[in-house]
Amino acid sequence: MISRMFKNYRERTEKHMENVRSVFISLFDNQKIKEYFEDMGIHHEQMWSRISEHDVSKFAMEEMLGYILMTEKYGRKVGYKFSKEDDEIMSRAWDHHKSINKHHPEFFESLNDMTYEDIIEMVCDWGAMSLEFGDSVVKFKDEKAYPKYTFTDDQKAVIDFLCDEIEKEILKR
Repeated sequence: MISRMFKNYRERTEKHMENVRSVFISLFDNQKIKEYFEDMGIHHEQMWSRISEHDVSKFAMEEMLGYILMTEKYGRKVGYKFSKEDDEIMSRAWDHHKSINKHHPEFFESLNDMTYEDIIEMVCDWGAMSLEFGDSVVKFKDEKAYPKYTFTDDQKAVIDFLCDEIEKEILKR
């Protein structure tokens, strides 16, 4: 059972990381988006090095067990009952993940400190999750992210632009 859980976690995490890279590549292959970011001083090469390291902390000891359990919990429709201790392990892993990864708004004391590079990675992450779950990234942004986080108007403009492009060009909705 443990080897199956580890295999599922590894495959799901690697697929998520691949999806983040795929969303990023698709965005930056679009000339309009590439020019939009180059005008802001953000270039493909600097973002690629960051995107290629997306979520590697999920393989660190502080997060691995929690993410193995999360993969199992959210990948099942019925079955194993998770204990309070399991929930605490998952919560600690999630808290650690958000505390060291700048693509999560929770990393920042003030969202004013979130850079456009952070936002690009965050939206690529949302796009990857939308691919995985067959959901709309625009719906996620509007119904989950915007009510939860107080982004600036400039940040929202970038987020809206990217989410619309992901929806149209990648998710084909």
